[in-house]
Amino acid sequence: MVAWDIVSSRTLINGKNLDGIFDDRVHMAELIALLGPPPPEFQKQRHLSSAFWEDSGKWKEVAPIPDITLENLAERVEGEDKEGFLRWLRMALQ
Repeated sequence: MVAWDIVSSRTLINGKNLDGIFDDRVHMAELIALLGPPPPEFQKQRHLSSAFWEDSGKWKEVAPIPDITLENLAERVEGEDKEGFLRWLRMALQ
C-alpha cells in the first residue's frame, strides 16, 4: 500500500513463507493479525473460505498468525496525527 510505504520503510504485509515464496495462507494470516478475523459474511461469500476457516468461522491454523499489530509496525512512524493515520489505514485495508 503506497500510503504505508511513504511513512515507513517496514513492509506492512509481505505474504511470504519461510522459503521466501508468496503464500496465500501466510498472506491471510498477516491480514488477520493486523485487522482481526473477517466478518462471517466475507467467509460465506468466498468460495475458497473453506480452505482457511472451519464452518464455525474458526481459523484452521493453515499458517501461524504472526504477533504483529499496526501500532508495532508503526513505532517509527512520526507525525502529529499518527493515530488518525492508523485509523484511516485500517478502514482502507478493510
